[in-house]
Amino acid sequence: MDAQQRPRVRPFGTCVQIGDRLHFVTHTSKPVYEQLLANPWVELEAYDAEPKQWLRLSGRVVWDDDPAIAEAMEADAKARGKKPPVGDEAYFHLEDAEAQFWTMDGLVSALRL
Repeated sequence: MDAQQRPRVRPFGTCVQIGDRLHFVTHTSKPVYEQLLANPWVELEAYDAEPKQWLRLSGRVVWDDDPAIAEAMEADAKARGKKPPVGDEAYFHLEDAEAQFWTMDGLVSALRL
């Protein structure tokens, strides 16, 4: 939500899997960080052009300060030629989560994570 309490779409460009969890990163200097602190419930979406399928991942943000996450994020950024960490990163994963897979024909499958 923005300052007027309207929903906003936010890009999250980096995601790494460690164990059975997907971890995301944002920055404490960004408005989305404060918004997630105020309302930790999110829905993220990703699209795969082949087989033309969407993933909707929803759940509750749980902040994570495990150094292994920061290391994995830094390695991922380096491998993809992205900027190195700047020092205000905040890492999170989702709990009480659900993944839904959709096509133009509708819901294909859903699972609780």
